[in-house]
Amino acid sequence: MVASALALGFTNCRSTRTSPSQAPTEIAAIMQAQSQAWNRGDLESYMEPYWHSDSLMFIGKSGLTYGWDQTLQNYRKGYPT
Repeated sequence: MVASALALGFTNCRSTRTSPSQAPTEIAAIMQAQSQAWNRGDLESYMEPYWHSDSLMFIGKSGLTYGWDQTLQNYRKGYPT
């Protein structure tokens, strides 16, 4: 029953514009772009793929942070250069 619920949840979360066979390539491209942005010190571009919502949850060394904006602010504070 739990497996069925998880499968249903993952099915509902999948993007309608990407086929399952394209998903790994798309994810790899996003991660590559994030890596390049991080290495440039471009935190805004690094954060761009993440959910722009106050409901975003980020768990870091300081604990739980809610919200895209607050997460970006924490990155700016923790990595000023």
